[in-house]
Amino acid sequence: MEMSTLKRLMHKDLGQIADAQYPPLEFILPDRQVMPCGAVTILSGQGSLGKSGIMLQLGSARSLKSQWLGEQVLPGRTLYFNYDDTVRVVGDRGRRIAEHYDCATGDLSEFEVVDRAADGDEWVRFLPPYGEMQTTKEYDRAVATIEASKADLVVIDGVSQVFGGNDIDKRQVRQFLQLLNRLAEKYNAAIVLIAHPSRSGSTERTGKSGSEQWFNGSRSFLHFERPPAGDDENEDRDARLLRVTKNNYGPDDLELRLRHLGYGLIVRDGDLLNR
Repeated sequence: MEMSTLKRLMHKDLGQIADAQYPPLEFILPDRQVMPCGAVTILSGQGSLGKSGIMLQLGSARSLKSQWLGEQVLPGRTLYFNYDDTVRVVGDRGRRIAEHYDCATGDLSEFEVVDRAADGDEWVRFLPPYGEMQTTKEYDRAVATIEASKADLVVIDGVSQVFGGNDIDKRQVRQFLQLLNRLAEKYNAAIVLIAHPSRSGSTERTGKSGSEQWFNGSRSFLHFERPPAGDDENEDRDARLLRVTKNNYGPDDLELRLRHLGYGLIVRDGDLLNR
């Protein structure tokens, strides 16, 4: 095929792009420039450490216009897709979080939960023989829910339940993250995927799992872990560490030392680092 017959890709000069009027870039943690609106963030951590709990607490803090783990948050609406815990567990955590913030449960009205743990489905599948990505009816319903909610923070708990592909396949992971980044940009929402690291991702403290594209294709990456064990035999099993290991639009040196309280997490006195 001659080059002259090919339809060219759309292009603009840099001046045109610079002069275009875009909404200012906002962050769910504005002081830290973490969790950008309009892009995908991944929160990775081993099971049972409290990843779901801290994201439930984040949505609650935004609804209450309060702090989260000692950090200022961007107030607004949060939509939480729950594919993990039963609604009974989520409700119990919500009551405990309300007690933690000393508020009524009715004050959490800006935080909506989509309960899909019992009958949820994947958002995308990949068709043989070439692995072409196909979105599902579940994805279409999720998009309609995001649009109706007008949420600027969307949490998906967890990524393994909505990604119907091979997590070590770079091409499939790239297509999936491109889809979610487009969705985030369309609604100017921060999309946070809750994920689990591989064994090496845990031991090497990277939080990574599967293809490197999970890390490369997200705009920010947070790792939630227990602090590295020292020489003390009496290891503090309730200690937690939240680290930003990638941040395309801001500093990547945030590290918060936290304590697990069962269903809520608070910043430990004197242990908020990098202030």
